[in-house]
Amino acid sequence: MIVGHTNTDYLSGLAFFFLVFAVISGVYYIQVKIINLKPIVKDILNTQGNKTTYYICDAILGRLGNQLFTYASSYGIAKDKNMTMVTAKDRMLNHIFMLDAVEVDEGVCAKFKLLEPHACCIYDKIFLNSIADTNYKLGNYLQSWKYFQNHVAAIRRQFRFIKPIMNKTQTFLHGVMDEYKRRTSNSTNAENVTLVGVHIRQGDMKRPNSLRFGYILVPKEYITKAMQYFTNKFSKVIFLICSDSMDWVKSHFNSSNIFYSVGNSPEVDMCLLSSCNHSIMTVGTFGWWASFLADGETVYYKHTAREGSRLRKEYSANYSDYFYPGWIGMD
Repeated sequence: MIVGHTNTDYLSGLAFFFLVFAVISGVYYIQVKIINLKPIVKDILNTQGNKTTYYICDAILGRLGNQLFTYASSYGIAKDKNMTMVTAKDRMLNHIFMLDAVEVDEGVCAKFKLLEPHACCIYDKIFLNSIADTNYKLGNYLQSWKYFQNHVAAIRRQFRFIKPIMNKTQTFLHGVMDEYKRRTSNSTNAENVTLVGVHIRQGDMKRPNSLRFGYILVPKEYITKAMQYFTNKFSKVIFLICSDSMDWVKSHFNSSNIFYSVGNSPEVDMCLLSSCNHSIMTVGTFGWWASFLADGETVYYKHTAREGSRLRKEYSANYSDYFYPGWIGMD
């Protein structure tokens, strides 16, 4: 005998149908969400087996020199902590250098925990020891070479200028050598010439607020002394000066072996200075990085900050956390 379907059977079947539909729809929805979230998950958190990878992003602070410090120090810390370095893809450095960091949307870094040392230019071990088991955005400039001391070669490799900047630099330097030959009236004088890059920063240091905070205007006598150091050491020296106060520079430093970079962008100026054999720096992170990338002898002004000022407290007692080992301090 054939038994007919009851209302109860019908309702049970209908409920089962909707349950199956819901499960299938839910699985589809979850799959779609996972697909849509993949780029974000890949940028924020990557798990391999039972191992979780954590990320460090550098805060974008200040101009070129400051940004180089925050990137380099964040990179060094990430490597030392077995973490992965990421950086905002729209930032200035990505259009100047060949960086290793994974590029992400700026909003990704904004989700990380912000962590800052208590001073900009002191190597802070307490700050370092607090980094563990989460994603961090590191700030407050991180202006100490000690944060990346184990990865100097990797930093120098990443801070190679892109080809268009290198081309402009080479064209400018060829012009300098041609003009030097003309000035000396002897093409052989251009052989075995030592090129010394000089960075003179004055512009924003003259502001009353900057002076009150503790910044110092480097005296002309220091620059003359530093130039004399290289003149005494090498038989043929060309000084290439980059400055934010070129009128002042030209009124005080003018001879046949002095050349000026005028009208170039900051990145071209830094590339020019880093292409020199040796370096003279006054104050500021721009000159610091130009000297570091040149990787020759560097002469720096000893008195970066006025004694007793708020700025002086941002540095270690003898500035050793800031100035690179082997550089020569002068008064």
